[in-house]
Amino acid sequence: MSRSNERRAVTAAGYYRVVLLRLLFFASAALASAACNRGPDTRPDLVVIVMDTARPDYLSVYGHPRPTSPFLVEFAQQGTVYERAYSTSCWTLPAHASLFTGAAPQVHGANQTTPVLGPQLPVLAEQLQAAGYRTAGFSANAWVSKSSGLARGFESFANLWRRAESAEAPAGEHHTVSGVKEWLAQADQRPSFLFVNLIEPHAPYRPSWEHAAPFFALQTAWDAATQALFPKGRSPNWLTVRHYWGSNPLQELEWQWMRALYEGELRETDAIVRDLVAAVDAAPSGRPRLVYVLSDHGENLGDHGHISHVFNLYDSNVRIVLLGRGPGIAVGKRDTQLVGIRDLYPTLLAAAGLPAPASNGETYDLRGPMPEQRLLGAALDVPKLTIESFPDEMERAPQLEMHKRELEAVISARWKMIRGSDGSCLAFDLLADPHESHPVPCAELEPSVRTGLEAWLDLQRQRRVGDATPTSAPQDPATRAALQSLGYVE
Repeated sequence: MSRSNERRAVTAAGYYRVVLLRLLFFASAALASAACNRGPDTRPDLVVIVMDTARPDYLSVYGHPRPTSPFLVEFAQQGTVYERAYSTSCWTLPAHASLFTGAAPQVHGANQTTPVLGPQLPVLAEQLQAAGYRTAGFSANAWVSKSSGLARGFESFANLWRRAESAEAPAGEHHTVSGVKEWLAQADQRPSFLFVNLIEPHAPYRPSWEHAAPFFALQTAWDAATQALFPKGRSPNWLTVRHYWGSNPLQELEWQWMRALYEGELRETDAIVRDLVAAVDAAPSGRPRLVYVLSDHGENLGDHGHISHVFNLYDSNVRIVLLGRGPGIAVGKRDTQLVGIRDLYPTLLAAAGLPAPASNGETYDLRGPMPEQRLLGAALDVPKLTIESFPDEMERAPQLEMHKRELEAVISARWKMIRGSDGSCLAFDLLADPHESHPVPCAELEPSVRTGLEAWLDLQRQRRVGDATPTSAPQDPATRAALQSLGYVE
């Protein structure tokens, strides 16, 4: 068989496999729902809160020296903090697609070439709804929307990125909190699945003075930083463009301002999470509640010469926040085993009494034991949308040429390998070098380590869904405007 025919055969086999899985999932969901109807339904309410773009090492719950997450410090005392949690990519769409399907980016295929999750895989909300859960989603990021395929299965879905705040919302209450409270107040005997995406840590960073105050000596400094770096009315992408253009590099004071503003956004998000969890706890459902707080990816603040969350798979970009509380979760634990965003999928299915798909040892219920020897992966396809968000004169400039490549990473308990389609390959000893400051050329790795990591990456590439037809970013005017406000598209 020729290589091209062999690839088509693998692709076809993969397609029919996911179709079969989809049919099996909905059949099992129907059976689970029927079983629950025969007796008292004691399944827990499920809550997933995503702090979009929050990197763990800037949160005080993870040891950051400044008070960015006072509520999460309290939350951690009631559950488990996962110290070594990873996303599957460095931006929202593929990360959330992995969260909702349990699949790697190579399998679910939602990327910068095809920026939509196709219908071939079942998603979490669909399965929970079919199993008798009422489902609601509140998204402040336009990549998590009907346009991207990530709103499937939600009976109620609020596009909060439209900033449509309720006129009746109590003064001072965040519009996400008021929307969630309204949904929670609706009488329903079914168990519930609540998903929330909070966008505050995402650039542009404009925290209120109330939340920025711990990180600035004077209010005038906060105001000067906001006006200088993230002025309203200016393209949100201008600072990223300035950084990668390189002719006018950010000065040290500007970097300090940026990090302080980011800290203020984290503290503001922490306060919103506090109110959301309080609202969930106050809802009179009478059920146990399984609550996870996580991020979808991190953020670069000058790390490795990068800004925003583009062009790389360093830990500043792919290591994520993950905390859990509820039935089956240890109280007051700091878990140091490798876990991933994909693990939320089998965990929530199992909590709802649904079987998780056969994962070939790739995903695990977070409430159970993890294997000591485990590999996690992350991927970034050629950043087509990111490059297109730059001015035309920059798209072909040398400053961006080096970033027009695919990246793939594999993470073990000790080693991380990042390999590029341009032939680059670097490794990092995460135990001795947690900030990835001292790259090791892959050729210098101990042969057995190198062979194992490269073989795993090769296997992931073979699992690709095939050569997808390129599509553009969502063209709905409101959705596109929201993506522009975050600097994703021009």
